[in-house]
Parts: sequence; C-alpha cells; structure tokens
Amino acid sequence: MKYTSIDERDRKIQMFGNTAVVTVIADVKGTSNGQDISGTYRSSRVWVNHKHLYLEGKHDAVMVSQAASIWKPTCRAASKSWASPEMKT
Repeated sequence: MKYTSIDERDRKIQMFGNTAVVTVIADVKGTSNGQDISGTYRSSRVWVNHKHLYLEGKHDAVMVSQAASIWKPTCRAASKSWASPEMKT
C-alpha cells in the first residue's frame, strides 16, 4: 500500500480495565496494488495493557460509504495469543 495522505478526526478512546478501545474516522488517499483505495474509513483498535506495555489485540477498518451495505457482525479471536478473558469469545 502507498498512502499519499491520512487525515484523522473524531478520535475516541474508551477504557475497560486494562483494555483500551480506540475509534477514529480517517480520510485516506492512496493505492493498493495499483487500485485506488481513497475514501473515508472508520477504524477501531483494541489495545491491552500487559506488564505495563500496551499491545494491539485487534484492528479493523471499513470504508464508511460501504459500511451499511457490507457490515456483518463477526467474532474473531484476538491477533495475539495472550487475549484477556474479556476478549476471548
């Protein structure tokens, strides 16, 4: 991927014990494999504080204009093997 710009706005951080959920809206300009990926995206990341170090457990991004037509609830394991009990579903 090659980004020419990423402008973030509406960042929100929610804390749940040792877990932080960060959401943001980003206006992205760029390409991936020669295809234009420019658009407005909603991104969410889950971070877990493990031994005084925040580690990313999950990241999702979806283009806002497509969100209503493609959104389907999913349950995926965290990308790290140390997922907290709240993240194990």
